[in-house]
Amino acid sequence: MTKPSLRKSLIALLMLIAPALVPMARPQSPGGELRGTVTDPSGALVPSATVMLSGQDGYSRSVQSAHDGTYAFTSVPAGNYSVSITADGFASASVQDARVISGKTTVENFGLHLPVEEQQVEVKEENQGVNMSADNNASAIVIKGKDLDALSDDPDELQSELNALAGPAAGPNGAQIFIDGFSGGQLPPKSSIREIRINQNPFSAQYDKLGYGRIEILSKPGTDKLHGSVMMMGNSSAFNSLNPFVTEEPSYYSTFFVGNAGGSLGKSASWFGSIFRRDNATNSIINAVVPGPDSNPYDYTAAVANPQSRLDISPRMDFQLGPSNTLTVRYMFDRQKETNSGVSQFALETQGYNILNHENTIQLSDTQVLGANTVNEVRFQYIGDRNSQVSQYTDPTITVQGAFTGGGNNEGVVRDHQDRFELQDYTTMAKGAHALNFGGRLRLTHDVSYSTSGFNGHYIYSSLDAYSAKTPSEYDVTAGKTTVEMNLSDAGLFFQDDYKARPNLTLSYGVRYEAQTSIGDHNDWGPRLSLAWAPHTGAGSAKTVIRAGYGWFFDRFNSTYILNATRQNGINQQQYVVKNPTFYENAPPPSNLAALNTGAPTYYQVAPDLRAAVSMQAALGVEHQFGKVATASATYINSHGAHQFLSNNINAFLPGTYDQTTGTGTRPNGIDENIYQYQSEGVYNQNQLVLNYTVRAKRMSLFGFYMVNVAHLGSNLLPRQPVRPARRLWKIDIRYT
Repeated sequence: MTKPSLRKSLIALLMLIAPALVPMARPQSPGGELRGTVTDPSGALVPSATVMLSGQDGYSRSVQSAHDGTYAFTSVPAGNYSVSITADGFASASVQDARVISGKTTVENFGLHLPVEEQQVEVKEENQGVNMSADNNASAIVIKGKDLDALSDDPDELQSELNALAGPAAGPNGAQIFIDGFSGGQLPPKSSIREIRINQNPFSAQYDKLGYGRIEILSKPGTDKLHGSVMMMGNSSAFNSLNPFVTEEPSYYSTFFVGNAGGSLGKSASWFGSIFRRDNATNSIINAVVPGPDSNPYDYTAAVANPQSRLDISPRMDFQLGPSNTLTVRYMFDRQKETNSGVSQFALETQGYNILNHENTIQLSDTQVLGANTVNEVRFQYIGDRNSQVSQYTDPTITVQGAFTGGGNNEGVVRDHQDRFELQDYTTMAKGAHALNFGGRLRLTHDVSYSTSGFNGHYIYSSLDAYSAKTPSEYDVTAGKTTVEMNLSDAGLFFQDDYKARPNLTLSYGVRYEAQTSIGDHNDWGPRLSLAWAPHTGAGSAKTVIRAGYGWFFDRFNSTYILNATRQNGINQQQYVVKNPTFYENAPPPSNLAALNTGAPTYYQVAPDLRAAVSMQAALGVEHQFGKVATASATYINSHGAHQFLSNNINAFLPGTYDQTTGTGTRPNGIDENIYQYQSEGVYNQNQLVLNYTVRAKRMSLFGFYMVNVAHLGSNLLPRQPVRPARRLWKIDIRYT
């Protein structure tokens, strides 16, 4: 056989057997999935735990558990693997024979224990790489351990630091703070905080506001061994300088005390408690002009003691009710007290008032593991606020413009008793490539408000000469009912799905429904959608992630507006304004002032067609990892608000009818009165560009952001106007440990 004939025969043979070889050339199966839940000794969920997956062939991946304690590895080649868990404050845990099967989901749950008999400390670099998890956006910050130690021990200063780290919130309202999943309440002492999360999962349907600017506080659970710490710090007035406006002043200083302790209550319960006490002996400086005994004015300066104190007591207990049921009980008592507030600059000593605020908070949380992939949490919170502000003098207020304010304080006595209840039921479920989260929240508020503001009367003088001549230009007084009461409730339901569509693509979608009483709008649906995509994953973890999101977020019409509309409805309270009165003391009773009243009375009401304010917000950002310890991100956020709340005088003078000389004109209802109506006619537009960076080295942590913000506020009734010009904010926070 010739060579050409042999070559043709071999080619024909290969063509015949090629179909049999095709299956051998097919790509490998996409692999399986390994997921589970990480819990602490009490059964509570453990977020931000490091989960390491290792194979015999050198295959290795790591992730962090999400806010609900779950972790997941997708597209894992079939085989046997070892899984190890490490988390701050817990002993490491591992399993050596985790079996991954192609096309199936393997579940491995871990219950972490505290290191008691033997402690092993493993020091390694923390992986700061970007990933596709909805919780781990690069602009999010998790503060714990040494980074948490570097923050202030003072709750007020700590809140300021956290607000600075979170940056300005997107939209017309400020940031939200959650304590163990509950809204509202006082920030607990730092010694009782386990972890702080900022800006996580901005478009989650679980929350009613966009996550940029959201601060979540998680308190510490108990331990199995008794331990505690005490710290005291302060300064002496001997080292403080004298105010340049006064020749002598009371000594001023500050001291605070921080203590905490924790331990076990048998084999199935633990406790932890903290206490914080701060005393500030501060002074208020008066620098006014008052008439002397000879009626000649002179400069009057004085330093008035203005002591302030705060006391926080916060115990927590955890009970293991069963192998899959944990009950957490937390209580917090907060007391804030001030004496001689209201004294400053032109306000004389008689303007002082005392403040005493108490807040009691009770939180109950029951966590039930319903199966290998399902966790249900039922939470209840009660907050009781008892706030009082009492003026030290009840004489009529005297204001001499540009000189001084004397007499009694016009605020009078203000007491507010508020009871707030909150019930939550949230369920987390892992099903294949889906992480489902759904549930609801119900809030009730009962508020009883007592106020005598304006009841003591207010004389206004245009100058010191007018005061000496006893010729006031105006006298104002309020009369009527002192106590008003209201009830308010709102509810929210949500569904959220974080879907791992591909190894480099996560889709998060959900919807939230909200409704409240006191307004006619009960149909507020808020869709949410976001994604995280890594264009190039390569053999290792993603280095660049692109995120985008869009959602509707509603604002509740709160109790402050309702109380004001109830109190100043023209029936409960009346205001009288007498121009150029003929009396300067011993004013006639309010019942005799109606004929002398020269000012138009002012009333407040809620518009019958009021709707909940909604913000339609979108974000687009890119994140990149630099090396092993640094990440940076750039995010553009657009916010468009509709039905924003505003107050509008619906009985203002008709255009072209107002006479500035006489102060009169034609009003729509023909009565000389101002009717301010709370309406939902506002519009809001905002554009933000936020640059974030994070560096976590072995002994140093750096967080920083730079933001450009442009916002406009207007209404459907008035031309839109800018409320603030473009502004650029920057903040760099350095933590060295």
